[in-house]
Amino acid sequence: MAPSSFRTAAVVCGIVTASLGVGLLTPVTATAATTPTAAAASPSPTDSTTSSEESKTPDFDNIPVDPSFPEPRFVTDWSTPWGSRTVVGWSGGDEIWLVIGNEVFDRATGPGFFLNVQDRHRDAGLEVIRVDTAEDGTQTRGERIPMPRGITVDDVDPENTFEPGVMQFTGSATAGATVVATDTVSGDELFTTEVSTTRSGTGTWSADAELSDREHKITLTQTTPEGRTNQLRDIRFTPADTDAPDAPTLQTNERRLDGTFVLGGQYDAATDSVIVEDEAGEKITTATLTADGYLAQIPQDHLGTTVYVVARSADGTPSTRTQAPLEQLDTDDSIAAPALRDVKVYPDGRVQVIGEREDATSLWILDGDRVVSGIRQEAWSYTIPAAETGKQLDIVNLGLDGTRYSS
Repeated sequence: MAPSSFRTAAVVCGIVTASLGVGLLTPVTATAATTPTAAAASPSPTDSTTSSEESKTPDFDNIPVDPSFPEPRFVTDWSTPWGSRTVVGWSGGDEIWLVIGNEVFDRATGPGFFLNVQDRHRDAGLEVIRVDTAEDGTQTRGERIPMPRGITVDDVDPENTFEPGVMQFTGSATAGATVVATDTVSGDELFTTEVSTTRSGTGTWSADAELSDREHKITLTQTTPEGRTNQLRDIRFTPADTDAPDAPTLQTNERRLDGTFVLGGQYDAATDSVIVEDEAGEKITTATLTADGYLAQIPQDHLGTTVYVVARSADGTPSTRTQAPLEQLDTDDSIAAPALRDVKVYPDGRVQVIGEREDATSLWILDGDRVVSGIRQEAWSYTIPAAETGKQLDIVNLGLDGTRYSS
């Protein structure tokens, strides 16, 4: 259901059920009925180009396919540990289009072409289409060419420390492909393994590798059943410094009434500081250290991501990273829904919602998954500022497992 604007003199208050994108909460939703007004059309994901550029985007379904039309020649297709990907090849003078379905994500014109794949699309069903345009404007194209899915490696960063010995690697790649790991420092092959076959197009793989007490720089190469290749380059492993502190433990990972996350755990005697990083290694916050452990508060805009807790010695030597996924609370159908009793619209545009939380410990008012208000009172009210009344807010009761909010 599309959000209804509260800016109206005639307000009809209703209780409806909606599902949030993270955690599948089932909230009570306050809406207001309005008279429909004309509005500008919202742009589609591909509307970032100008109208003149849009006219150049082919209607792929209506371009004749020439079975004899040659595929472009792919010279290299490689990904970085951060997930971005570059595809380089040769297409004569034809245009090369990178698509998911008929949605265009990049294009290039030959003879040589470069295509860039963003991190968020590395596991998507990407295809390449080669389009030839004759002098009279007539277009023909080749068959859609499915690109290999990007290679991923679980729990591995661009820079890693390790203890020498056997290390297990797991990850994902194109279903049915063969993955080969090579140490580009020594030239040794570390392992070869097969990717599972799945209908989704992305399969999983696992293998063990013996890492000696020196630096390793690893390249993973997958070869699909069709013979296409893709690489994940430059994953570095450095022997762990004996002066490095042990990784912090994670004993507490909970969400507070204001929506923020709190992480807590233990650290060892070699630790001088504990920081929390995002996946790329950028610092989010520095934890508070006490005799009982560390405590770090994470803003709720990191909801749905995994952050990492790292201990550092006095000279800055880092420990290995401890994962902390920041997830929405679970849904518990046994918790009563909050009761919305009244909605008041004020002349200055503010909207006040009034209700009761019906035997729950506390209540959230959510804008999407972001907490805009946390309430403990049995009888509650919340006033929506006039500038924010074009939104749909969800109201949910919270469960408590005795020590923390659990659902």
